[in-house]
Amino acid sequence: MENHFQTFLIGVAVLISAQAIAQDFESSNLPLIVINTNGQDIEDEPDIVAGMVIIDNGTGNIHTLDDTPIYVGDINIEKRGSSSLGFEKNNYAVETVDGLGADLDTNLFGFGKEEDWILHGPWADKSLLRNTLSMKIFREMGHYSSKTQFCELFINDEYRGVYVFMEKIKRDDDRVDIAKLTPQDISGDAVTGGYIIKFDWPEGDGWDSQFTSAGGESQYFQYFYPKQDQIQPEQRDYIEAFVDSFELALFSDNFENQWGVRYDSYIDVYSFVDQFLINELAKEVDGYKLSTFMHKDKFSNDPRLKAGPVWDFNIAWFNSNYCAGGDEEGWLFNEMNCEDLELMPRWWERFWEDDYFRNALNCRWNDLKENILSEAYLHAYIDEHQTLLTEAAIRNYEKWDILNEYTWDHPIEPPGSWQGEITILKEWISNRLAWMDSNMPGNCALALDHAVGLEWEMYPNPATDKVMLKLPSRKSRIEIYDTSGALVMSENSFISTRIALDVSDLSPGVYIVHAIAQNGYSCKQLVVE
Repeated sequence: MENHFQTFLIGVAVLISAQAIAQDFESSNLPLIVINTNGQDIEDEPDIVAGMVIIDNGTGNIHTLDDTPIYVGDINIEKRGSSSLGFEKNNYAVETVDGLGADLDTNLFGFGKEEDWILHGPWADKSLLRNTLSMKIFREMGHYSSKTQFCELFINDEYRGVYVFMEKIKRDDDRVDIAKLTPQDISGDAVTGGYIIKFDWPEGDGWDSQFTSAGGESQYFQYFYPKQDQIQPEQRDYIEAFVDSFELALFSDNFENQWGVRYDSYIDVYSFVDQFLINELAKEVDGYKLSTFMHKDKFSNDPRLKAGPVWDFNIAWFNSNYCAGGDEEGWLFNEMNCEDLELMPRWWERFWEDDYFRNALNCRWNDLKENILSEAYLHAYIDEHQTLLTEAAIRNYEKWDILNEYTWDHPIEPPGSWQGEITILKEWISNRLAWMDSNMPGNCALALDHAVGLEWEMYPNPATDKVMLKLPSRKSRIEIYDTSGALVMSENSFISTRIALDVSDLSPGVYIVHAIAQNGYSCKQLVVE
């Protein structure tokens, strides 16, 4: 087998010396990534073998092409994206491999060991900041989103500009942290998780909902994890039946399905509240319907479907002139002036009609607008990264002379400078925050009581006929699941924080009892004798 690694080392030595002369490049305050394809063109597919060097001297330090790399190794690389494949500045999927081509888990930029990475080259987003800002917000909300690192990229004898090195969405302890599903996990607790599904262009394998989209066509769900060629029939049946049960409740007149279970027993409402807030604040015109992910763990860890991670905010934040993307006012979820409503789920219009969701939304907004969704916080992030990127942005726009061009269907004429892009982004954020604050629905005082830590007690255990619960909040929800993942009992809105549940009708065995309150969730095992 060809020794790709040795071939690569020779190429890199030539590349580095050539770049220092050809581009008059001296140094950067950003990490440097150098890729050598040994004369091969990078295509959409298939991927090719190349070599990669990463130079990272740490935040606040200067980086030159002569510095000692933190990573030298082989990669598989190909172009990635959909509409972005037409951009001159390409995005790339990168897989770290060993000298024999086998996957090689590598901890790059402290992100945790993995082999799949993405090099995102901002093109439509001339501020360079929209994706990284969005990922940070969702992480600060308490959810996983891709970790990011600004860098400058060289490929062969060409400077490629400012890029964002970031994690690909995957099931992993350091990424979407849900249970790993194997082909043998086809029954009991094992088959209940974990899953990643998504809304997107209907190009992948999936299934049709019983309910229609906003455009009147069947809503389509896609499998993301396990992969289409690995998911087992029993696993397909489980996740489809789970989503069906949720939708039957959501679209019923009283938000309960035929088994008397409300829709919010199936989902982590606050993850969907957070997804709503970031989509609406950013006016993410593809939000809710494209690159929209959800995930579910095993029921013994958490029985609920969760929203996220968020992805692809490149044309959000006042960067599109369709689907009202350029308007400071109005809600995106019910915007009907869009051409792709056949992809838009009707979940959000139903959430909006439920007082529980609207009150939870109000509470969460009141909390976040004082910190990570405040004008001061968002402007500070932009200011900090404007300072960080100023030197590199000059080189980027010398390479890509697009500041006066329409690189997308922008809502206004391009301002013609990077500073102008930053200014209009900040101004729009300020106005959008003000409109949302004045129009946020719900009443936080009517939402579930705030629960801190969710400390609660359950006794006796084992139990025979009654089990006593001491709950963290008078308005907690209690759900009891058997080992197959079936919900066998659900109670909520209690008169007191101390209650007695009658479990005499439950068959002897092991059950999982879940306590859910506004800002917390935990579970305990119960044995019924």
